[in-house]
Amino acid sequence: MNKAIISIGKTRAFSSLFVDYIEDPGKLSQFFKYSLNRSSFTAAISDKGTETIDRQLLVSVLTDQYANSVTTSVVKSNLNLLAQPTTFTVCTGHQLCLFTGPLYFIYKIITTINLAEELKKLYPACNFVPVYWMASEDHDFEEINHIHLFGKKLVWEPDLSADPQAPSGNPQAPSGNPQAPSGNPQAPSGNPQAPAGGIATNTLDRVFAELIPLLGESENAKALLALLKRAYLEHTNMSDATRYLVNELFGAYGLVILDPNNPKLKKQFASFVKDDLLNQTNYKAVNATIEQLKGLNFPAQVKPRECNFFYIKNGKRKRLILANASSLIEEKEIRLSDGILEEIEAHPEYFSPNVVTRPLYQQKILPNLAYVGGPGEIAYWLEYKAMFEHHKLNFPVLIPRNFLVLVDSKTSRQWAKLGFDTADYFSELDVLTRNYVSKNAAGKMSLADEQEQLQKIYSTITALAERVDTTLKGAALAEQKKAIDGLKTIEAKMVKAEKQKNETVMLQIKKAKEKLFPAGELQERHDNFIPCFLQYGAGFIELLKKEMNPFDYGMIVLAE
Repeated sequence: MNKAIISIGKTRAFSSLFVDYIEDPGKLSQFFKYSLNRSSFTAAISDKGTETIDRQLLVSVLTDQYANSVTTSVVKSNLNLLAQPTTFTVCTGHQLCLFTGPLYFIYKIITTINLAEELKKLYPACNFVPVYWMASEDHDFEEINHIHLFGKKLVWEPDLSADPQAPSGNPQAPSGNPQAPSGNPQAPSGNPQAPAGGIATNTLDRVFAELIPLLGESENAKALLALLKRAYLEHTNMSDATRYLVNELFGAYGLVILDPNNPKLKKQFASFVKDDLLNQTNYKAVNATIEQLKGLNFPAQVKPRECNFFYIKNGKRKRLILANASSLIEEKEIRLSDGILEEIEAHPEYFSPNVVTRPLYQQKILPNLAYVGGPGEIAYWLEYKAMFEHHKLNFPVLIPRNFLVLVDSKTSRQWAKLGFDTADYFSELDVLTRNYVSKNAAGKMSLADEQEQLQKIYSTITALAERVDTTLKGAALAEQKKAIDGLKTIEAKMVKAEKQKNETVMLQIKKAKEKLFPAGELQERHDNFIPCFLQYGAGFIELLKKEMNPFDYGMIVLAE
């Protein structure tokens, strides 16, 4: 594989806020605590070491969650290491996407694993555990129920009338209360408000029926199909299925998988829930920071609410709103009611953090040094520093995940033959085709020199006309514009004619761009990992792991 790294800014694929965080962080320094470099972890380790983390509880919960899983010796070792005060975590989080969803899910986890390994080299006296935080409480089902594969969109549409199935392997489920959700709440399949972790997988056979013909008959295809069937057809809900699949893919590297939807863990977060619901401190702190960012011309990333928690009950996750709120959407919202404080203490599992409070929950229960996230995640974390300071929780090092484009051998050879370089992958299609035509046309294609000459001629004409009658200046300028527009039209027609002569090449350029940017998106945001597994087998993960470095912040281009 040939490897090149393109600066994030030159890809023109990311927001100005994210580009500045990586390439010009000075203007954003007030919104993060640690600089984006290796040495920052010295202070992060020291600062996090002063916080009280209930490590015994964390290890106990994780041990219970792994009770029905076959774990590697490295995972078992990491679980035990978490009990030690010199062990820290680095964390990434993601939704429970069908078959892992877009490629960047894989890239996030590999970045996290590699970061833990790099930190161990830098700080051998400490241990570092990579953690995948399963977003099992998320209920945006339409975001996770599909994958794009070989130009097709496979969509999982569960039977809305199916009976719910109890989640398996959950020793934390409260008993004796028919209204209490389990630690992994279940709902009828397809319920749009159902926490994703509890959604039953018993209707995925329809997706597999579409998937199997696309995989082919290779040995890699057989191995992958067997793996996906074990994950999704031998486990009853999305949490268990995702845990199995991620453990199979990354367990060899010691990745620890945490399902935060647990009453014992949430008990530690009860005071934060009360503070949010009673005082709206998170709403105030984040809004104030958003206004500061707007002053620097950066738009808001999240919309903090007066209540930044959802309420899970009867298999539905509804947004909490103040009792005096003027409107109520019955299917999506629930008002705060009397006895809410007692309920927070008695049933903390009912309260589910949103995008604002989830980071607080993470940093409260984990000995966590860094969060590995994509551009959107880093952007909204930059709105949270003041909120963390209010709660006296240490703000983590924000590490961008690795970004990567995979280029197959045919496309790579074709690209070089056309005279393009690696950076050209990120140019607009029209720019590429015009550049190719300009370089390879039999004659000159640009009329820029002629336009310049014409402007000089008309400047003289305009000056002469104005001497005769000042009102003629406008007419002269209008004629100048008309003449120059005419030259531009002729140039466009020349380029179009030359493109038609090179129709085959134009099509090659277009297909290459579509392959690397399917549906106009970055490959990693659209494609699933399945084609890569079919080509490289399980070694695909190891290949990426070797090529990625958590301290490389550019776009990696891997070309065969």
